Amino acid sequence: MSTFDMSSQDQNKIDSLNSFIASHPKDTSSVYAMRQISWEYEGVDNSTYMRYARTAYALALELNATSHVADCLMDIGIVHDYMGNSDSTIYFYKKAMEIYQKAGDKNGVSAICLNIAATYRTTGNFSEALRYLFEGMKISEALGNKERIADSKSTIGNVYRQKHNYSLALKYLSESLQLYSEIVDKRGEGNAHNNIGIVYSEMKDHRSALDHYFKSLKIREELGLQLPLAINYSSIGCEYYEMSDQKNAIEYHTKALEINRKLNNRKGIAVDLTNIAAVNAKQNKNREAIEKLKMAQVIAEDIRFRDLLKEIYLTSAENYATLNDHRSAYEFYIKYSNIKDSMINEQENSIIAEMNTKYQTEKKDSEIKLLNKDNEVQNAELKRKSIIIWSALLGMILVLVLAFFIYKGYRAKKKANDIITYQKHEVEKQKEVIEEKQKEITDSIHYAKRIQGALMASDIFLKKQLPEHFVLYKPKDIVSGDFYWASETPEGKFLLVTGDCTGHGVPGAFMSLLGINFLNEIVSGKKITRPDAIFNQLRNDIIHALNPEGTEMEARDGMDAVVCCFDFKELQLKFSAANNPLWLIRDRKLIVYTADKIPIGKYFDDEKNFSLQTIDLKKGDIVYTFTDGYADQFGGESGKKFKYKAFNKLLLAIHALPMDQQKAELDRIIEGWKGNYEQIDDILVIGVKI
Repeated sequence: MSTFDMSSQDQNKIDSLNSFIASHPKDTSSVYAMRQISWEYEGVDNSTYMRYARTAYALALELNATSHVADCLMDIGIVHDYMGNSDSTIYFYKKAMEIYQKAGDKNGVSAICLNIAATYRTTGNFSEALRYLFEGMKISEALGNKERIADSKSTIGNVYRQKHNYSLALKYLSESLQLYSEIVDKRGEGNAHNNIGIVYSEMKDHRSALDHYFKSLKIREELGLQLPLAINYSSIGCEYYEMSDQKNAIEYHTKALEINRKLNNRKGIAVDLTNIAAVNAKQNKNREAIEKLKMAQVIAEDIRFRDLLKEIYLTSAENYATLNDHRSAYEFYIKYSNIKDSMINEQENSIIAEMNTKYQTEKKDSEIKLLNKDNEVQNAELKRKSIIIWSALLGMILVLVLAFFIYKGYRAKKKANDIITYQKHEVEKQKEVIEEKQKEITDSIHYAKRIQGALMASDIFLKKQLPEHFVLYKPKDIVSGDFYWASETPEGKFLLVTGDCTGHGVPGAFMSLLGINFLNEIVSGKKITRPDAIFNQLRNDIIHALNPEGTEMEARDGMDAVVCCFDFKELQLKFSAANNPLWLIRDRKLIVYTADKIPIGKYFDDEKNFSLQTIDLKKGDIVYTFTDGYADQFGGESGKKFKYKAFNKLLLAIHALPMDQQKAELDRIIEGWKGNYEQIDDILVIGVKI
């Protein structure tokens, strides 16, 4: 894969065209010959492609050959698209379109519409992409240009795939494959098979996806097209990744990267690096993954490849979280959230649906106009006959009057039915839009759950520090306002925080991420390790973050929490408690250590410091920290709260069990208590046996 061999037939064609240019006067046929040479390098050598395209453009300008100037501008735009320069691509395409429109060149306009749409699709501007696609396809249908219609349907299918409307995606892509087969366009067939494979891949139908990928690969290898081959290798690599075949995934992604680097295809390079990074992460090679993601990020940001940037930011966050670099993970997740939000435009789906409907309606209108012309001819013939057969005039009038009233009644009924059908269609369309938006939001929250889980104390780290412990963690929603965080101090002590943020679900989760980020900065950055000092600093950070201006409309958001500092060598526990207590069971007795009645957040007495409490531990002691979710859960026969008294008795009853069995019993009891009642809050209980 290190060199590119063009077929002898291609080279012969290039030599022949160069001979023609050298021996022929400078006219428009020379311009076209230069363009033909440039096309031979498409997807093989972009630099040479650009050189011939610019030479052809200069000659067309010199000859004042308007249509050829537009054609050359389109070619230059295509090269920029291959090189990932989206702004330059759109600029040259629109310059070409202006010339085509002034010249009334419908074929040129339809071609440039398709190219502009493809570029907008790449940059994530789907509404503009479909606007140009349907406009161009309308012109192509009027011209009877099957190749252009197939290209349009192919791109429309890809747009719907990116919008996760797979039924429409397969419809348009299958129609394009059929048209390519009819006109014997092998390159088009290869593209269609690859695109259909991508749809099946996203639908998790791996067998169908690989079937179409390898059909595409066979065609492209026969044609010797390097860039499409790179795309094919990338698609196959992605499919093997989904099938957990990491060896084949790396092999095919590396093949794709080698080709794209030779072609200077920046868009492809960024995609391949991102894909290889994903495989590295699966292999637990997180540092290698991050290095590749950094290279991909530089390229994607430069060419404004927003779809890929979204994936790069999220994957970077996950890799940093795995390496316990929580600050970097948080920063990349914020970048991911920002770019995802910017791409979710509530009007996008309605605009897309409107354009599809507009296209179908205008198509029907054209058919009706043709029928009306036929009716006019028939009416003229009837009129001629009615003049000849004047004796039947009165009878005809009576028949027509009767028919008119029948037809009027029919039209009124049909109109009412059409209105009902249209309204039903609109309701269904809005339902689909709402369902799609709901899915996008749910997907986003699931991603947030992954990030939140990665930022909290890992099971491996807790097991290493606390051989006997359990964590019962039951979020009310997908993400949680309850969290637990842990760290080791330079002196070898172990910090453990059990937190309950204001609210639950998404608002609570974002508050928990804020708290975790500040805790990392306080302990790792500022080297503060004493529990009361940690809470004093955390309170200041949260107040400043939520209300940096210190306005009178001050936010009361924050958290209740317990921070424990275990010194296992000296058998000592120092802790601070904000609104939530700490319980200790020793010699079958439960001791309650009360909390400061101060939240970690805005409070009427912000100057009051948290207190530091100390416990001399004994072997066999069990320390419990928790949030209020367990005790506040409604259930039982009377639908009342479980309450702290019952929680106290339950812990005393089960404390002699192994820690994992304690967790199982706590879970079983609260689920039985809850019954058919809804879980009202996040639940978090942590037990540590000394």
